[in-house]
Amino acid sequence: MDTLAALHAVDIHKSGIAEIGRPEGFVGRQRARVVDRWHRSKTSEVAEMDQVIQWLGDRIPADRDTGATIVHNDFKLDNIMLDTDDPARVMAVLDWEMCSVGDPLIDLGLLLCYWTLKSTDDQPSSLRAVTNGPGWMTREEIIERYRKQTGRDLSHIVFYETFARFKVAVIIQQIYFRFVRGQTRDERFRHFHRLVLT
Repeated sequence: MDTLAALHAVDIHKSGIAEIGRPEGFVGRQRARVVDRWHRSKTSEVAEMDQVIQWLGDRIPADRDTGATIVHNDFKLDNIMLDTDDPARVMAVLDWEMCSVGDPLIDLGLLLCYWTLKSTDDQPSSLRAVTNGPGWMTREEIIERYRKQTGRDLSHIVFYETFARFKVAVIIQQIYFRFVRGQTRDERFRHFHRLVLT
């Protein structure tokens, strides 16, 4: 959380980072792009997705008073490297190909989306989240730590996490769409449409 807060504290104007994006209307454009990807990849009508699209559209936050920051756009546990001698120390943040400038709470929402508190599947898996084990922060602790570090208003954090979950569902649907079209034959994707509903 300290690393994320530090990234969001970088002066995007002095560093020149501001030139990589357009912060005005950032969240609305992000939503519109993901909605378009959903419509282009859906294989059936899903009323719940239509409801989420409407819910998000009705609640897009205004451009934040706290100002735009660098936005990693994929900030999560498996995109950081930890020090082997001090696992609490972040050595590097990886996968910057989607970074932009805009509303920093996009990053916090995505992190919360991936921060699993309890396992819903008892089967062994290399994809199982570790954040449901002992010693990991709760979602509430994450939110509070970020708030204390940045002073940002997090009263709309539910929007950002919902948007992140919507984006992940659309990515899953895009993978399933490719499977249905025969663009991939990986049998792991055969039932991905069920994941969209969860």
